[in-house]
Amino acid sequence: LHVLRRRSGIVLSQRWQTEDITGIALTYRALMTMMAWTLLVCIVKMFKYLRLDKSLMLIFDVLGSASADLASFSLIFALLLVGFSVVGHFAFGPDMAGVFSPPPS
Repeated sequence: LHVLRRRSGIVLSQRWQTEDITGIALTYRALMTMMAWTLLVCIVKMFKYLRLDKSLMLIFDVLGSASADLASFSLIFALLLVGFSVVGHFAFGPDMAGVFSPPPS
């Protein structure tokens, strides 16, 4: 790209300078991965300590007794979500650049 500037009647051409930020991007990615794992460990530890309270233990007991129903609901919900996604991909994929291929969309 060229940017044209006018200085005292003379048109100057200036090229955009780019810098390699691959190292920064890799560091950012590693940091985000480490933060995600740390958050997961914190959540697991939080559930461990929430089991010590009797009133909060009731929540775990209810979720444990409803796990079969929640699993079947989650499976049906996931199938419907994937079905709508595939239909949307086939319906609009060839026309829209954002959903042309599954990984970017």
